[in-house]
Amino acid sequence: MAGHYVPIKDQPYLEMYSWEEIDLPYWRNWFHENWPKGALLGAAYVSFIVVGQRVMKNREPFDLRRLLALWNFGMALFSAFAFCRVFPELLYLLRQPDGLYKAACVL
Repeated sequence: MAGHYVPIKDQPYLEMYSWEEIDLPYWRNWFHENWPKGALLGAAYVSFIVVGQRVMKNREPFDLRRLLALWNFGMALFSAFAFCRVFPELLYLLRQPDGLYKAACVL
């Protein structure tokens, strides 16, 4: 890794919520130590998909229209909130010298 990302603490363009402040070294260390759990969960997920397809092959499909409509509504709300949080930072970065490079290539 070329360098570590250092989050801007006092952005002039956006107020940071308390739950948005994270301890990056702690989480990097946690993911480094617990990567086998992620690999195991990924393998379990793929196994669940394969087994689920075989189990449901000759069964009638579930009616999930209401559940999927609720899911899509929640995703739309989340996407709108994420856009409102990310767009000001992207605009700020793009207005800086080498902003596009820093926004896309530098972490």
